Amino acid sequence: MRQIFESINLEKIEERKLEKVSHLTTIIAFHSDMLQRIIDVKLLPFIIKLVDMKYSVAIRSNAVLAISLLTYHEVLFQELISNNIIDMIMDLCMDVHQEISVKRFSTLALVHFALAKDSI
Repeated sequence: MRQIFESINLEKIEERKLEKVSHLTTIIAFHSDMLQRIIDVKLLPFIIKLVDMKYSVAIRSNAVLAISLLTYHEVLFQELISNNIIDMIMDLCMDVHQEISVKRFSTLALVHFALAKDSI
């Protein structure tokens, strides 16, 4: 898994393949038994890169959904906080020019941040 994500050159991969990879990251983030793998392969920085506006709506939506799912894990929650991801998510929520699917998942992520034990 580490080799796959380390070998992906975001500048050279075609859009369709990157969309599938972003969907795969969302599926990985959904499974709590993958938490240690996510940490080991340093998947979070990869996901954060996919939120960039230069990528398609589908890729960014998948990335924001993955971030939303990762807020459930206490270890990754602290990493999200230290990387100022909450500010990035709030900016996505408030951006009137943002696509609706990105806004929907960023709002979901914001709710997950708010409901996390560490936030309360």
